[in-house]
Formats: sequence, C-alpha cells, structure tokens
Amino acid sequence: MNLHIFGEKPTFIPDPNDANENKYLCILSYLSILFVIPLIVKPNSRYVKYHSNQGLILFIFEIAVGLVTSILSFVFGIVHLGFIAWPVNFALHIVTLLLMIYGILSTCSGYIRPLPVIGDLFVAIK
Repeated sequence: MNLHIFGEKPTFIPDPNDANENKYLCILSYLSILFVIPLIVKPNSRYVKYHSNQGLILFIFEIAVGLVTSILSFVFGIVHLGFIAWPVNFALHIVTLLLMIYGILSTCSGYIRPLPVIGDLFVAIK
C-alpha cells in the first residue's frame, strides 16, 4: 500500500483489514454532521475514529465559513459593496469543498492523513 500518494507521511499506518472494512463507511465522516454515523456503527475502529475526528474538524470549519460569509455579506450589503463579499464567500466554500473531496479520496484509498491546514488542529475523538 502506497501511503505517500500526496507526498505526505501518514499519522499512523492503519490496520489493512480495518481500513478495507471501514473505508466506505468513513466517507460519511466528511459529509457535514454525518461524521457521527461511522462512530455509532463502528465505535472501536481506530480508522473510523481518525476519519470521524477529521470530519468533526471539517464540520467546525464549515460552520466558521458559514458565519464568516454571513457576516461579510451583511456588512458589505449595508454599504452596498456586496460585489466584494461574493468572491470571498465563493472562495471559502470552494476551499471547504476541496477539503471534503481530499478527505473522501484519502478514505477511499485507505490512507491516514490529516486535512491540509486544518487537519492537525485538535483531536476530539480518541
């Protein structure tokens, strides 16, 4: 198994059986609040816990992006500069989508790697 597909070192090497058995279930980890479903279904899997933690971090990032874009739209809308807020909002949502795709591809490949920039922020699910 090539763990360095993106040129990064894995956080830990997953058990191949655990990764193969749970990789498609872990896709849910990167789809917003659905990160809790793999934890409920497979609470003892280290692979599931890792990807659910990454999904939680992504979910918190999605909430933060939503708040930032709402505030920007409101503030720039008041001063009639909404055309400035739109590209920023669009870019932030594209970043969120790219992080989601990155996580899903890592999961489907059976890899353990943190999401870029936000993946190493904290570990809430141990």
